[in-house]
Amino acid sequence: MLGSLGFRPSAFSLAFAALLVAGTTAEAQFCTGCEKSVAVEVGDTPFVGSATDCSIPPIAGGCALHTYNAIFFAFTPSESGAYRISTCTSATEEMLLSVWTDCGGFGAVACGFYGCPGGGSSGSRIGNVDLLEGVTYRIAIGGFAPGVVVQGGTLSIEPIDSPGAGCATAAVAAIGLNPFDTTKLSEIVDLGGSCEPWPQGGDFDDRLYNTTYFQFTPPSSGLYTMTTCGQGEQVWERLAVLAGCSAADGVLACSNSGCGSDSDATGAIIVAVQLEGGVEYTVLVGGVLPSSAGAGGLVIQPFVPCPAPKPTVFEVETCGEDLNSACPGAQNAAQPIELGDSIRGTMWADGGNRDFDWYLLDLAEGTEVTLEINSEFPAFATFVFADCTSDIFVDQTLGLCPGLTDGECLPAGQYFVVVAPYDLSGFPCGYPSGNAYTLTVTGEPCDASPPPNDRCIDAITVSEGTTPFDNFFAGTDVSSKTCNLIGRDVWFDFTAGKAGNYKFAVCGGEVPFNSGMDIWTACPENGGQVFACNRDANDPDCANSTFSTIILPMTAGQNVRVRVGSEWFLSVLPPGAAELVVTAIGVEPTCGDPALENCCEERSGPYCNDIACCNFVCMLDPVCCAEAWDRTCVGAAALFCSDSCATPPPNDECSIPLPANLGANPFRNAQAQGSTDTPCGTIFSDVWFTYTATTDRPVTLSLCDADGGWALVTGGDGGELDTRIAVFDFCGGSLIACNDNACGGASRVTFTPTCGSTYLVAIGSRDDDEGIYSRGIGSFVLLQSGSCGGGCPADIDGDGEVSSSDLGALLSAWGTAGADLDGDGETGSSDLGVLLSAWGPCG
Repeated sequence: MLGSLGFRPSAFSLAFAALLVAGTTAEAQFCTGCEKSVAVEVGDTPFVGSATDCSIPPIAGGCALHTYNAIFFAFTPSESGAYRISTCTSATEEMLLSVWTDCGGFGAVACGFYGCPGGGSSGSRIGNVDLLEGVTYRIAIGGFAPGVVVQGGTLSIEPIDSPGAGCATAAVAAIGLNPFDTTKLSEIVDLGGSCEPWPQGGDFDDRLYNTTYFQFTPPSSGLYTMTTCGQGEQVWERLAVLAGCSAADGVLACSNSGCGSDSDATGAIIVAVQLEGGVEYTVLVGGVLPSSAGAGGLVIQPFVPCPAPKPTVFEVETCGEDLNSACPGAQNAAQPIELGDSIRGTMWADGGNRDFDWYLLDLAEGTEVTLEINSEFPAFATFVFADCTSDIFVDQTLGLCPGLTDGECLPAGQYFVVVAPYDLSGFPCGYPSGNAYTLTVTGEPCDASPPPNDRCIDAITVSEGTTPFDNFFAGTDVSSKTCNLIGRDVWFDFTAGKAGNYKFAVCGGEVPFNSGMDIWTACPENGGQVFACNRDANDPDCANSTFSTIILPMTAGQNVRVRVGSEWFLSVLPPGAAELVVTAIGVEPTCGDPALENCCEERSGPYCNDIACCNFVCMLDPVCCAEAWDRTCVGAAALFCSDSCATPPPNDECSIPLPANLGANPFRNAQAQGSTDTPCGTIFSDVWFTYTATTDRPVTLSLCDADGGWALVTGGDGGELDTRIAVFDFCGGSLIACNDNACGGASRVTFTPTCGSTYLVAIGSRDDDEGIYSRGIGSFVLLQSGSCGGGCPADIDGDGEVSSSDLGALLSAWGTAGADLDGDGETGSSDLGVLLSAWGPCG
């Protein structure tokens, strides 16, 4: 859905691995090159790109990203089935890939975006698409941004093997290392929900992609461990042990995780599966995602119990109990422990739930604490602050015999130590290897002093230039959310030496970290307020997208406090050592300039008036701060900047409408309340406008793209807003006209007014106002011609004369129906002639 906002692909190059779209209709014809597609067959076809000027927009094409300079191929399958289509072979550049049913008004069958094996961004891949025998499909390949031309590559089309096909050629596995390579394999095996608790049919259900088969006959009955950890390429793999060639024969064990942090963490391990000697079993190795493929090794060994030190403390829970699973209740439920303790406990994971064991550790001084866990199946242990605010970012203790952290220096205070299985399923109480673990906690004194600018009152004075800093052992002065929750904050004091715009950027440093930044008028304890904040909008001079940048207009002598902290990642606050760079950048318009328009309204120039929103949108799409704050930028602001459009619209009720003017009229029904029933259907989340007629000729109100209107969703993942329009003679009065979906999901209504009469216009959504796709932002176009009396159609604005304002309105509507004076349905040169011949007062 994000692509239908019209976002430029560079904004999301790190956000998607693949996008599959089905059933989306198009209103535009494809480029002429589509009809001249080169025919291709199953196999590899080298190609060379070219500047075709063929552009496939998201709204017209149905894919989430805009494709530029597209070239086309025609593929007619000889048999129906699943196919893999990619440009990954020999690819050296990013490119977009899509499959279509025709060259006319159609929908996309599938869209690929950066999904090649090994996680590289070069090439593109559609891992699984169903195609029909005898149907000619069009395959498009193109660039991800304007002006980008794909240089060349290889288009590969492969049929995907039917389930179970690989069993006939299964390799014989033995105790020890068994090499494999899934790069050229294509079989997908569905375990049918017998492995993972995730919903079936989604990206993370228990299917294996690019599956290779092994046949393994144990030499004797017992427990066996199978793993791909630390072998070959870093590929997110899944393992399964079957009783036969199919999941229907029985799934004995499976796993897609469990590797320790010191090995290939993307592999998988099955611990202690019970097998009978002399019986042949099928072992499957495949990818968790369609792009997961590579060379590696399957290691099979008899299970060896994990030796553990003699315990000094025993866990109070028995296996199956869950007395303290959540941190908020752990203050009373956590079991106290001390440095030097070895705690013997049990844990389990079954059906999507797992056991969490909480222990309370009290440190009298700064201590480097080391955790060692000895367990019979993959588990982890980590620290959590005693107030439950977040995890402490340390190497998680993870593995079998044993898992060991490098040690973490912690300030004096109370901490929770948490032990849990690494997986959510597969290790119930009574697991063949046992459910016991032993956690050993040791420590040595260390210096855990906070940084000197840990508190706002101790802020370090900085000037223009670079100031190194770190936030190790920093506390959190402010708990409220600004652009995002940050913690481990440190403070800086800056005074502008001259008036102008200043850039505050977190850059470089010895230990880069994910930062957030606030700028305050004064310290919070002195009544200071936040008037700028930012997260993840990095300075172009800093090579890290998780840094923060704020551009702030300042007066000479103005003083601010700059707060920098670690941004939450899940529940972790990773600290680091970076640099604060302050730069004077002059007085040209910048993000947050109060003289500019609202971020939720289009403008012909770059930037908008909200600093945080402007920075974030320009991080996604640099065009918004280089060329114009167009509807793409507006859509991003409405979708991602909650504070910019969080208040109810000013025209939420029909008693307080806004005036509708000739031409474009921005509107927002995000946060609007109420609805209006019409014969065209209920208008949900409606907003209101008033229009006083200056003509007695037909008037059109349009959200259609062809007329210059548009509307985007501001909830969910974005997309086009499905709209309705109605016109009334007064608030609560009679219906004059209404429309639902005159052009796709957009609406257009035309009515003939009475000169001088005032009308009320309701604009809203087709969907229920509780839905995430029911509210949005956009602009409708008011189109009219002629003035009262009907004798002057070229008087577009209805002021009684044909003048420069009418000429401006005609030029603005060029190419649309907005100022069609000769009745041919389009505003063009003949309409210009009509207008010029009627120049002057009407009548």
